[in-house]
Amino acid sequence: MKILIVGRVDSLIKSIAHRFYKEGNKVFILSDDELREPYYKNYKLDSLNYKYDYIFKNTHFDKVIYINHNIESSILLNILELSKTYETSQIIMVNLKNKSKEHILCENIFREFKRLYDINMSILYIDRVYGEVNLKEKEDIVLNIIKDVVDNKNKNYDNRLKNGYIHYLDVAEAVYLLSKYNINKEYYICGYELASDKDIYNLVLSTIKNKDIYTLEKINTKDFKEFKEDTNFYIKFSLSKEIITIYNKYINESNSTEKIKAIKKDKKQNKFIKVTKPYVENIGMFLIVCFISSFLSKNNSIFTIIDLKIIYIIVIGMMHGMKQSVIASILSCLLLILNQLSQGISIISIFVLSQSLVQMLMYVLLGIYTGYASDFKNNQIKELKRINEEKNSKYEFLEDIYNSTYEEKRELEEKVISSKDSFGKIYSYVKELDSLKPQYILRSSIDIMEEFLENNNISIYTLNNDYLRLNVKSNNKDFNPLKSIKINDLYEAKDKLLNKEIYINKNLNPKLPSMVAPIVKDNKIISIIMVDKIKFSKMNLYYQNLFKVIVSLIETSIIKAYNYEEATIKERYIDETIFLRKEYLKSALKVCEISKKEKKSDYTLLKVNMLNDINYLSKEISKCIRSTDLAGVCNNHVYIILNNTNKEESSIVKNRLLGKNLTVKIVDGVDEDD
Repeated sequence: MKILIVGRVDSLIKSIAHRFYKEGNKVFILSDDELREPYYKNYKLDSLNYKYDYIFKNTHFDKVIYINHNIESSILLNILELSKTYETSQIIMVNLKNKSKEHILCENIFREFKRLYDINMSILYIDRVYGEVNLKEKEDIVLNIIKDVVDNKNKNYDNRLKNGYIHYLDVAEAVYLLSKYNINKEYYICGYELASDKDIYNLVLSTIKNKDIYTLEKINTKDFKEFKEDTNFYIKFSLSKEIITIYNKYINESNSTEKIKAIKKDKKQNKFIKVTKPYVENIGMFLIVCFISSFLSKNNSIFTIIDLKIIYIIVIGMMHGMKQSVIASILSCLLLILNQLSQGISIISIFVLSQSLVQMLMYVLLGIYTGYASDFKNNQIKELKRINEEKNSKYEFLEDIYNSTYEEKRELEEKVISSKDSFGKIYSYVKELDSLKPQYILRSSIDIMEEFLENNNISIYTLNNDYLRLNVKSNNKDFNPLKSIKINDLYEAKDKLLNKEIYINKNLNPKLPSMVAPIVKDNKIISIIMVDKIKFSKMNLYYQNLFKVIVSLIETSIIKAYNYEEATIKERYIDETIFLRKEYLKSALKVCEISKKEKKSDYTLLKVNMLNDINYLSKEISKCIRSTDLAGVCNNHVYIILNNTNKEESSIVKNRLLGKNLTVKIVDGVDEDD
């Protein structure tokens, strides 16, 4: 299923997207550029509405979830029009509390659109949301109050207006349930606790500053009792318990931000020190050599024997390599020249005297050799470190691959298990068919196949004497299958069915359904499942295999129910008649009422006067009704259930019964007071 989420509340969008993604749905997000998620396709939300037509045309979303908060009404109107044009099956509005004119306008547009068009549109009203949000989420009240407490800001918070705060993940679950059950209603939900801004401030203080426990006012959940009954929804998160988690996340993210800033600053300082340090040390040592050569060597005979410039060049070369050793050599040569000049020797004589030239040449060669040796040693150390780091990075890379593969394996396992078309998921749905009533199983089978096949053009027929009688169908006003079909009219599908095989309309014959499957009991066809108007893109082997698996599981449940009915026929029917006993008649009638309410099948109930000879009455009525119809006795009257027959069509059976001199009338239910 393809889900489009539209909104500007990033944390809520992420929560809803993740909930649908876990169920194996493809999620598309229409939001701001800041929201980037690797698992979802992201589109930019802006006022250029012409882009949205391209998105809808190329994707054909099954459901649209619209978060009504800080979005222009023009965008909403365009989304609704495109949803109608491209036949989106359901539109859900998550209506966050807001008093702005634009927000109220969007709400009114949504309601008016729902009134004008026959589209499944549901609204979920919410007071306030909270959770472990991004620090950039500026409008989150809980996060802003935590920031104020951490920064020691003592504000005057409002204590009059109280809201029912609900966690992002609880909202995501509620939205998913609305989608799952395809509900077309308006609901209000909130958390279990009611809180004003002042209450949250006191709660944060009591939680993070170890003060007395602050208790929030509890909410009476009767306000959303209907939603809980319709979807089995329950609140998982409590504001009082989650406040410490939100606080810890805020502190951790704040600390991480500060650490990153400090690290960047330290890096700049370290880089400057690293570049300037060799020059400073070189010049410092040179000045020391100059001082000793100029002042101490005159009074100390040892400095006249030892040439400090040689030691200086060697030390600098060993410490900092070629570049600094060459500089040291040049500085030593300059110092030698200055010393010679101070002794009265002319500059020309210095370069003529062989002793001075030899000494300067020695400084240069010594600097080059020492620097080269130092650089060679340092390069070897760097190379060994590089090899070691490379091996470590390879090890870390392999470890990361292992960890990511392991995590992906776990995620894939979870996704496969929880995806809607996994065998486990199919089995869990088919467990709902664990009933001993064939009519109930057939009605529920429609829901299951609609869920997995993503098709609302499904019908189930009962086969009797070469005629197919419609039993149940999808609740789709545009889908009106024939109530009776002769099996010979199925053309090439007939041969497949008689061979107990599934028929696939590969030739795209417009007179035949896309897929037809028989339900076989004791080597005899008892029912036939038909799927019509399948998209061409789904006419593939995967879809066919999925259809076969679901049909086989449904077949198992139906056969078990029929076996039970055969085993209990004496218990359910009055002896040697077609009449159900009172309790079984009411049970069958209840299933028919549910199917009619869900628009999966119709029925008409006839009330017939009782005769003294019940066996004679049974034989006469059996001649007037079909094999798919039911009859029973309740409080001295006979009731006939005409399956898939409206009041106008029931006149045929009614006239037949009147021809038998029986008193017949159409009733709405069994009269308990007879």
